[in-house]
Amino acid sequence: MASYFETVHQRLLLQCMRRRVQAGRFVDLFLQILKAGGLDHGLFMASSEGVPQGGVLSPLLSNIMLHEFDA
Repeated sequence: MASYFETVHQRLLLQCMRRRVQAGRFVDLFLQILKAGGLDHGLFMASSEGVPQGGVLSPLLSNIMLHEFDA
């Protein structure tokens, strides 16, 4: 079973951010964070879905996404 953080749809999350955040440069930085990817057994893996895990951003980004569903 995949965790929630691994299955967040990045395009929908970005749309949520654009509705709330007017600063285009921040949204661009946010997109770079989402697409950063990571290392898996020494190989770089690009990120096409999910949010970065292990930092303070993953719960925040997940709450942004879940807020849209609650509203």
